[in-house]
Amino acid sequence: MIARRQALCLLAVTALAGCGSPAGAPASAGVPVSAAAPAADEFRTALTELQTITYRYAADAQYRNPADPRHRDVSRIHVAGAHDPAAKAFTREYRDGDGAGAEIGKITVLDRVAYTWTGRDRTWNQVNLAVFDPKTFLLAVDPGDPAGLAAFTRSVDRVTRTGRYTFEGTLDLSRAGDDSFLPLGAPGLLTSGDDGASFTAKTDVVGHVTEIVVTLRTQGESLVQTIQLIGHGEPVDITKPKK
Repeated sequence: MIARRQALCLLAVTALAGCGSPAGAPASAGVPVSAAAPAADEFRTALTELQTITYRYAADAQYRNPADPRHRDVSRIHVAGAHDPAAKAFTREYRDGDGAGAEIGKITVLDRVAYTWTGRDRTWNQVNLAVFDPKTFLLAVDPGDPAGLAAFTRSVDRVTRTGRYTFEGTLDLSRAGDDSFLPLGAPGLLTSGDDGASFTAKTDVVGHVTEIVVTLRTQGESLVQTIQLIGHGEPVDITKPKK
């Protein structure tokens, strides 16, 4: 389970439908889609834009910790969250595993302060990220790239267009320094793609990335990690937790 990584906390899946939308805030117009544009250029442009606008997401990912000999079975983590790059704020909640034994937790980062809870008592802890190294406290998660999308963009290698709004390609994980940006939406879990990593992706009609499915191949198995994104450029509700 994920007790060793208690700071991996993400906005509950139900929050995808519940994030606020104050009146008057413009949504992103997206990236114009051109069938003539090289697939790699178009896809990277869409990924880069995603790092500058608000969005909400849900992710479902298989993972395995190859450094933990007790972790014989593939685990699954369910996460959801919201990110406001301009405000340097994000919130997310996770459920690691299924059934009564699942571990849960949440983190909200706002104004350089992290608020977290884990377990069933839901007692909030507060950490000043101006004093503590964020990557150390958040276990390799970059507060500026909480879903791992910037590192994913750097790792994109070959890209092929498979349809008007669909792509597939391969990843070079070494370009991101390591694979700590995976799974997308829940970065920081130790995963492995020793035998290669590939992806498929979808965009909407205006060029917003709406889905990325990463497949990691290692030791004769494949781990599938999916993130879905909505609310591009729309206001998100990231507020200081009530005690």
